Amino acid sequence: MLELRLFASPAFIGGVAAMLGYASAAQVTAAFLPLYLQQGLGITLLWTGVALLPFALGMLVFPLVSRRLSAWMDSWQLLGLGLVVIALGNLGLADAVQSADSTRFYISMACLGAGGGLINGETQKAIVGTVSAEHVGMASGVSTTARFLAMLMGYAGLSSVMLSGVRTDLQGSLCIEPGCWLDAELVTAVATGALTAEGPAGSLPSPVQVLQAYQAGFSRLFDTAAAIAFIAAILVLLLMRPRSVAQQKTSSRPESEPGRCSQRADQATE
Repeated sequence: MLELRLFASPAFIGGVAAMLGYASAAQVTAAFLPLYLQQGLGITLLWTGVALLPFALGMLVFPLVSRRLSAWMDSWQLLGLGLVVIALGNLGLADAVQSADSTRFYISMACLGAGGGLINGETQKAIVGTVSAEHVGMASGVSTTARFLAMLMGYAGLSSVMLSGVRTDLQGSLCIEPGCWLDAELVTAVATGALTAEGPAGSLPSPVQVLQAYQAGFSRLFDTAAAIAFIAAILVLLLMRPRSVAQQKTSSRPESEPGRCSQRADQATE
């Protein structure tokens, strides 16, 4: 069902790395955007879909841009460019969350969608394009599996990163005495937006503290997603570019070597 020798190809591994980076740093991050729009920026559920338009338009328009760029850029260049744009979009979101700047948040959201639109179709194409014709179906299955694997791991990993950021911020603002440790249910309630009001006698964090912890958790989430996209871009450049150069050398070598061998054979015959 799966030819493990496919993973001996650096270009194939680079394509899979691009898919992992794209799915975890763009698709998973996009799933967290509605949560922050409602709880962090206070947008109603009705208008959350409208607020997501910058991301959606980027995903819609930039595949057309990617098609135009493919005439001048190789696949690894497009993948690297898209992953860098995704990383910059996540960094912009992390900064916008910390500064509570909604305008910058929407611009960064559009940047994230633009990066995802650039490589949405190119990731599948890059993986399938590195194998022979009889392994195309197998490579397509690996591509789809990598996408869902990255989404599952991304949801779990980035959620944990967000919880860690919320806990760290609340720990600094509420636990002044040494040895103090916050209850896990309190941290979860803040991270999920279930806790938004001040408790009796200050036993729970104030709304301001809740919002600050919420922003700190999301900022760490977006920073982590940016790091994932940057690492994936580096892997693409390291694994796919050298392989393409090597293929050019090996493809030109068989054309010249048989010629020299045939010339030597003719000389020997004469």
